[in-house]
Amino acid sequence: MANDEAPPPEQPNMWQALLMLGSGVVLGFGGCSAFLSSLTSGSGEAWTLGGAAFLLGVVLTIIGAIRLSRAMRGEGRRDDQ
Repeated sequence: MANDEAPPPEQPNMWQALLMLGSGVVLGFGGCSAFLSSLTSGSGEAWTLGGAAFLLGVVLTIIGAIRLSRAMRGEGRRDDQ
């Protein structure tokens, strides 16, 4: 009897997790600086984009850190036997 269940999706490896983590940090710093500079210059809608980029960077950093810790522990790997 064949197993009709699909295999679970493979988790990102360590390099993908590092890329997510680094991108989140860069996006967070860039969004924060854009947000702060738009507050001092008085731009109308630029602060919204800067704030959104900062929040997205924070979320991406958290997800990247979680994935990196899982990749370092070896969770999510498939054993082909």
